[in-house]
Amino acid sequence: MTHVFVRSMTPSGISLRHDTRDLDALRALLVSLLRDGHRDEAVDLIIKLLADMRDHSDALQVRLHTALRQLYGRRSEKTSPEQLALFEKILGESVTAAPEEAAKPQEQAAKDDKDPKKKPSDKPNGAAHGRSEKPASLPVDTEEVLLPEAQTICSGCSTVMTLLPAREVWWIEYVPSLLRVKSVLCEQRNCKRCNLIVTAPTPGKIIPGGQPGPGLLAKVLVDKAEDHLPLERQQRRLAREGFTTPITTLAGWWTTAADLLKSLHEVVLKEAIGAFLPQIDATGLEVLDTKHAKGIRQGHLWTVAGGRAVAFVYTPVKSNGLEKLLEMRPFVEGSTTCRQPVQCDGENLFNTVQTRKGAVIPLVHDWMHARRYFERAVKSGDVRAAVAMKLIGDLFGVERTANLAGDSDAARGDRRREHAWPILERLRDWIGEIRGGVNPSSPLGKAIGYVERRWISLIVYVGDGRIAIDTGWVERSIRRVAIGRNNWNFSGSDDAAVRLATVATLCATCRHLGIDPWRYLRAVFQAIADGVSSSVLTEDFTPWAWAENEAKKANAEKVAAVG
Repeated sequence: MTHVFVRSMTPSGISLRHDTRDLDALRALLVSLLRDGHRDEAVDLIIKLLADMRDHSDALQVRLHTALRQLYGRRSEKTSPEQLALFEKILGESVTAAPEEAAKPQEQAAKDDKDPKKKPSDKPNGAAHGRSEKPASLPVDTEEVLLPEAQTICSGCSTVMTLLPAREVWWIEYVPSLLRVKSVLCEQRNCKRCNLIVTAPTPGKIIPGGQPGPGLLAKVLVDKAEDHLPLERQQRRLAREGFTTPITTLAGWWTTAADLLKSLHEVVLKEAIGAFLPQIDATGLEVLDTKHAKGIRQGHLWTVAGGRAVAFVYTPVKSNGLEKLLEMRPFVEGSTTCRQPVQCDGENLFNTVQTRKGAVIPLVHDWMHARRYFERAVKSGDVRAAVAMKLIGDLFGVERTANLAGDSDAARGDRRREHAWPILERLRDWIGEIRGGVNPSSPLGKAIGYVERRWISLIVYVGDGRIAIDTGWVERSIRRVAIGRNNWNFSGSDDAAVRLATVATLCATCRHLGIDPWRYLRAVFQAIADGVSSSVLTEDFTPWAWAENEAKKANAEKVAAVG
């Protein structure tokens, strides 16, 4: 039998704790209670034992299901409408959509009927929609295929046939990337009479005496930090393209180039953490350590998404990284102890760090993590949690409608107060009704407890359209690292992990801004080779500043071309 501790009241009113691992002792206790006429106490004890065993079994079932899902199952957290309909049938009550969401299919159908340009389609959802247009962003190599001269003469009347527009057949072809040696010949002159030699200015190099140019260095960094291609695989690819170099050389390029970007990393980090409401989360990162018993230990990669930036910060100790980030948050106006809020999940470490540092930082939580607790309850077999999942899904439905409508922050806030607030009230009422019949240690009980303890920080988003309903932005940024590390497994040292965070920060910010990270880093390295000062680098070569300058150049070129 499972090791369970049970509290029961003896006839004398003294609270005792019984260890039911010993079945003989349990049997003796029950016999004693029945012999002394305490039948109700004996029944309560048995019921309590069975309830504890059931809860323990449910907890093990949830853990097993979670482990199997992580190994073999689908990672998506979406719940199909068919499954929700089944839950509704089991519950015997209506798990209905919010009024706004229920009306959308009918409204869309009406719009489609009124639109004469809208043609009915018998293709299933997700089916291919035919061949796409020729990509305008790719260069075109045109080849002409001419008719034999004999076929240009009409076989009926023997006259020369009229030339028609050519019939075009096209496809996408791949040509291996072109590595080239760039040779710069600097003119030299010599005065034999004065024994004087004058040489034209020599272009600067990023790595003194090294081979790589700005474009090649940018490629190595983007391939490793953005596309998660280890240096060993990059070495093989370069060899196939005609350039052979030792992997130690590639590692030296990576180290030197990443260290040159540290000042930009600090600027991007300040931009992210200083935004209105940055989202913060962390993921593990294994690091080699010869002093550790296993030769490897767990480090942590903190991620901050806010404003125009996404930043990564590596720290060997998880709490130390969070302390650094929270200490970078500005103080609330007029206060020297309360800092501006951040958005995060419900991890207790945020509260622990605040307590240890004696700081006050309001936390805004998100509904994505709250939903996961109810999903676990459903997976454990408690279909009652489907009601909460449907209501939370309706909250996200309001956000989807706002996105489709292109709402401003103010309009989004108005929409939330009109449509999301009633859903939250229904959820709160449902929790109040069901709470008494739910074991707090069960998956559903934990889900309810999670929401109740964070209710204020969960509903605050309704009052401000700038606040996201979830922390999806930061989680998506982390997911790229979490998936990519399957390729490289670990970092070679703490310093190597810091370099990874540095380069990944610039690449992730470029991705957020819609910038090609290779073009951006090539421009940065060219500027460094040209000898720009550190102040110019951090002012004019942040991803957003560079993108703005590039847009101005492009507009100027268009104006000049038109003129």
